[in-house]
Amino acid sequence: DGKQVNEFLGIPYAKPPKGDLRFRKPVPTDSWSQPLVADKWPNACSQLNIYPEYYQNKNISEDCLYLNIWSPVSTVRSKVTGRKTRKVSQLKPVMFYAHGGGFSVGSSSQLNYRGEVLATKGDVIVVTFNYRLNAFGFLYTGTDDGPGNVGLWDHALALEWVHKNIRNFGGDPEKITIFGTSAGSMTSSALVLSPITRNLFKNAILMSGSALGEMTGNPDEMKQYWLQVAKYVNCTDDKSPGTFTPKVINCLKAVDQETLATYSSAVAYQAGGAIKQVSFMVADGIFLPKKPHEMLISGDFRKDMNLMIGNCEDEGSNVLMLFASNLGEDPKKYDTHNPTPITYTEAYNTTKNLFSSLALKPRINGEDVAKLYFTGLSDKTSQDVVRRSIGYAFGDYAMTCPTISFAKSLYKTDPKSNVYQYYFNSKISDWNPLCGPWMGVCHTNDVDHVFGMPFLDTKRFVDRERDISQQMIDIFTTFARNGKPPAQGDSDWPQYYTIGDNTVAPYYEVTNYPKNITNFNTDLKITDCENLFKPYVKI
Repeated sequence: DGKQVNEFLGIPYAKPPKGDLRFRKPVPTDSWSQPLVADKWPNACSQLNIYPEYYQNKNISEDCLYLNIWSPVSTVRSKVTGRKTRKVSQLKPVMFYAHGGGFSVGSSSQLNYRGEVLATKGDVIVVTFNYRLNAFGFLYTGTDDGPGNVGLWDHALALEWVHKNIRNFGGDPEKITIFGTSAGSMTSSALVLSPITRNLFKNAILMSGSALGEMTGNPDEMKQYWLQVAKYVNCTDDKSPGTFTPKVINCLKAVDQETLATYSSAVAYQAGGAIKQVSFMVADGIFLPKKPHEMLISGDFRKDMNLMIGNCEDEGSNVLMLFASNLGEDPKKYDTHNPTPITYTEAYNTTKNLFSSLALKPRINGEDVAKLYFTGLSDKTSQDVVRRSIGYAFGDYAMTCPTISFAKSLYKTDPKSNVYQYYFNSKISDWNPLCGPWMGVCHTNDVDHVFGMPFLDTKRFVDRERDISQQMIDIFTTFARNGKPPAQGDSDWPQYYTIGDNTVAPYYEVTNYPKNITNFNTDLKITDCENLFKPYVKI
């Protein structure tokens, strides 16, 4: 659009967490006396090197705690000369983004997290940042040398830095909106709960995930999990087996980053013959005083806030390959672009076995899940549809239902909060290399439109996708500016409300083409979430 934006890349907010600082809470960076040249993307935090082609800085390092800022340049035309000059305008809303990646991969330097389009088209300040992942960010030993949740403490320090300094970049510290996708949505929900961070922002947007369910572990089980990781990298103490002694912790601090990342990046593992999702976050008594569901029920969270949540139509299909091996299945059946054949019966049984195998209390009846998601399907149904039905079931369990349950519980406890919801159901071009043609609207497809990818890569996107991207930018930045999303057509965007003891959850559906009457509906996935998965997200 010809608009200008100031881009600041790689601003340090903490000292490099190396050596003795590994596994510890972040230490604020020292101030600098000379101008800082902020023109280089930061290193990605320690992780498996599986997505280097998506990072603008391909280096992986423990020296990674940096943030990036995009600030639109306001201009005004002189009445005398007719020339445009820079204008010192009112402070702008700030959007503080946490990337996803399953707590194991990801970086603020990803191609689809560039902030210039969102900043200029939405007239907001955009901030992205790195936080520590896997063991580096979430090792829990129960001691100061491994307090757990240090990746969340990274969030807190970066947010505190922004709150303190963003005015110098044209941002309003009293109008900060935190938002994130996938794991970044889960961490953002933790910021809503935590007494450490709940007063550092005004609004929150959760995109496909919350801290409910299996995402947050209790201290004892997390300590046992990390002891197993320590054993894998040969860090044990024969004198005190099953204990994080100084010997074990010092050994872990000396393990090279690649080895430690390799053995601490699993998203699931076998436990007693069942599949256990890794809970990276922990109810440590400080950052998260209690388990998230307990905090929501008791009202221990940010009150009187503006919250928007959203999910994509198919949250699970593009992660099925990660769980196939745990089921003894061939991952090639779920290959992104060339999956091997699968029958209706195989897909039905896979769904049944997957949910029956999850290490949950109470255990899920996998047959009930399969019956619900395969109703109306048969041997005559196309392979893509039956394969995708497995993804729908898992995506609802892991992403959609925990997100909706978080919002409903927050609203039920604090009806003064304003809660809004969208449902992203648009897929036109096969532009996402991680979202195959057989899949639906994949997990994280919405974030690419929020950051304006159709405007950055004009060859891979069609004009309608640019329209949808502009719509998502308008929705997100209007929410950041006003605390509520904009009207759609002639219809105001309704917030959650109650009828008797029941919460009604209106949502707006973003589709390839607008519907004739309205894209608003109510109670997305209510049958699935309320009747099937509610006991397992513990709300």
